[in-house]
Amino acid sequence: MMKFHTLSPLDTKKCAEKFATEIKAGVHKKNGALIIGFVGDLGSGKTTFIKKFARALGVRSSVTSPTFLIQKKYKLKHKNFLSLIHVDAYRIGKPGEMNRIGFGDEIKNKNNIIVIEWADMIKKVLPKKIMWVTFKHGKKENERYITVKK
Repeated sequence: MMKFHTLSPLDTKKCAEKFATEIKAGVHKKNGALIIGFVGDLGSGKTTFIKKFARALGVRSSVTSPTFLIQKKYKLKHKNFLSLIHVDAYRIGKPGEMNRIGFGDEIKNKNNIIVIEWADMIKKVLPKKIMWVTFKHGKKENERYITVKK
């Protein structure tokens, strides 16, 4: 488990870079994609974290939350990962709707990293063993508590 305490969006971005460094250095031996579920209140830093995480993994195009598209796919040039798939499950009514966008195939591909905002909304269609990143607001305006559970 990793815990971060941030006081600004810049601090949150630095945490995302550290996390990306660990992911790049790790050995991925699963049968499917590396899935990272992000949970937390609106405005708690999930998208800020994911944007910097993607950049640190090598994504050069602009990363935006796929709220209305549900998912966006970015190419990676890494020995273990070829794609980063960014999912925003906020507008999903029923977890089973994810099958309509080919999500079942994406989670089977070991060359994918899948980051999911609002992952708790589709928990029923996710594999049991995924990483969870939880964001909580602190008492100060930009203060955040971020916990990573592997």
